[in-house]
Parts: sequence; C-alpha cells; structure tokens
Amino acid sequence: RFNLAFNGSRSSGQYRDVAALYGGSVARASGSATAGFNTDQAGSFSLSYLYQHYAGQPASRYLSAGWFKSFGRSTTLSLSANQDLTDRKRYSVFLSLSWALDGRTSASTALQRDNSGTHASASAIRSTPSEGGWGWSAAARAGGGQNGARGELNYLGPWGRYATGINAESGSRYAYGNANGALVFMDGRPFAARQIYDAFALVSTAGVPGVPVRLENRPIGTTDANGHLLVSPLNAYQNNKLGINAMDLPAALRIDRVDAIATPGDRAGALVEFAIEPVRAALVTLHDGAGQPLALGSVVRVNGQSGAAIVGYDGEVYLDTLAGHNQLSVQTPAGSCSARFDHQTQASGAIARIGPLVCSPET
Repeated sequence: RFNLAFNGSRSSGQYRDVAALYGGSVARASGSATAGFNTDQAGSFSLSYLYQHYAGQPASRYLSAGWFKSFGRSTTLSLSANQDLTDRKRYSVFLSLSWALDGRTSASTALQRDNSGTHASASAIRSTPSEGGWGWSAAARAGGGQNGARGELNYLGPWGRYATGINAESGSRYAYGNANGALVFMDGRPFAARQIYDAFALVSTAGVPGVPVRLENRPIGTTDANGHLLVSPLNAYQNNKLGINAMDLPAALRIDRVDAIATPGDRAGALVEFAIEPVRAALVTLHDGAGQPLALGSVVRVNGQSGAAIVGYDGEVYLDTLAGHNQLSVQTPAGSCSARFDHQTQASGAIARIGPLVCSPET
C-alpha cells in the first residue's frame, strides 16, 4: 500500500568522479524524497521532492505529484504535475492516455501545459517482430510553435533491415531511407545476413537441405539448398548451444549428433558441422521355412559386412547398410539361414518395409 524512499549525497573539497573527466560537474549536494500510496480502485498516487546544488550555481528544488491508473490489461491513464520551487513561474502538467492494442501495436495521446504554452501529441507504433516482418510508427504534435508530424515504415528480413519515412517538424520537411546488413564469407561461400553486432555461427549439415536449426532450444531457421544456415546473433566468448531437430527429418538419415556448443570471439564466426548422410535403410521381416518369425536375438549380417544387426520381436530387423541387391546371413539358435532381396530408396525418405522373407537354411 505504501512506499517511501529517501536518498542524498554530499561532496567536498576537490572530489571528482569519472563523469567529471569528460566535462560533467559534480553536485555539492543532492537529495530526493518520494512517498507513494496504492489503492485497488482509485489507482496509485505519488509525491516527490528533489534538491540539487552545484558549485557556483543557485540550488534547484522541485516538487512533483503524480497519479496512475490502469483499466483492464490494455489501457492506462496518468497525470503528473511538476513545480520549480526556485522559479515559481516554471511548471508543467502532463496528462497521458495509452492503449496496448495487441502484443505488438500500441497507441498513446498526451496533453501538456507549461509556462511556454499548451502542447498536444499523439502517436502509434507497431513493433517489428524479432523473427522478421513489417513494422511502422506515426506521430503528430501541435502547440507551442512546434507543429509537425512524422511517419516510418520498416522491414526486417533475413538479409537486413530497411526503413523509409517522412518528417515534417519545426519548418523542416524531408524524406529518408536506409538499409543495413552484413556479408559473411565462410566455408567457401558468401552469405548475406542482418547486421552483426556480436558473434555468429555457420551451421553446416553436410549438404542436406531443409534441416531445422535451434539456438538455445528456440527455432532459428532451416538450412538452405546447400545445407547451410548463418545464425546470429550469438554471445561472444560464451557457450552458445546450437542443435538440429532430428524429429522433423526423414527417417532414412544417419545423424552423428544433434547438439553442439559454439564459442566464437567478438564479431567473429564459428563453423558448426552436423554430419548427416542419407542411408539405404529398411525394416525387414524374416520368417523360417514354416512361416514363423525368426527367434528373438538372431544375428544378421548384410552382404558379408563385419557389422551385425539383431532380430527383434515378430522377426523384424532394422538394416541401414543396404545396397541395391542384398544377401542376408542369419545365425539363429537352430542354425544358419540366408535370404535375398532388392532395395529401392523411397522418394519420401521413409523407411521401406520388406517381407516377410523366408530365411532358407544353409547346408
């Protein structure tokens, strides 16, 4: 319900701070006091007092009062009044009303009265989404000899940010446009990107296109036709977690890893490679001469290769080292048997299902 705050400082002698080295003077004395009261229905009220005194200058004292009220989750109304206690002719009263239309769009209007006259202003803005898209802003002001308006349209794309606008204020009228981006040459290719202020990484998926890439578990894009995606921004000199979403890839691919850590330097890049290769794979069902599934745990070798696969339930075995024509040698508890079949790669990238095949006993 209540809040109180007090603070003050005083300097003496030849005391200086860092700002004083660049032309800023140090206040000999300064202080403030604030009191606030919050209500459920009437809003929030505040009262503040500010005091500042610089060497060789008269002390400044200000009194400020404020009121703030929200209506639902989208509308707020505020009123503030400020009085210069040293020069009583200097004052200001500010009334503001604002709306949040949605997550990206907001509008506001304000009315200000001070010793120079009355001023009115209105503005609206739609922020550009961080993932890319369109945004705009518009504002107008009238009163106190400062009539004018301005507007801007901007677009954030995969290769940069572009903006154009007009401005007509204080007797000056002009239009403008700007664009910024970055060009990176890495892994033997050039890449256009948004302006890079920190670090970046180039993800390579061994030429496999359309691979979804994640940065800190957030989707960031997919690899291009050459299996590349430039990812920025990354935090320089820190561990950045990059990964690929294997669940969205065709089943007939062999993937060595799905996560990696990149730690590039300031405005430098790291090449992050994910070894992905297409394989000839199939789920083969093997039966014996009586039409029964081969025993669980039977050992299968393809085309005389040293590696072996194990028969699972219902005589099914997964094989991913196939050729166009294949011969299987199977060692079962009852003895050895063999089977032959041809394999064709599925256009959809799905795993082919073959069988049931009869595994003929070997003599």
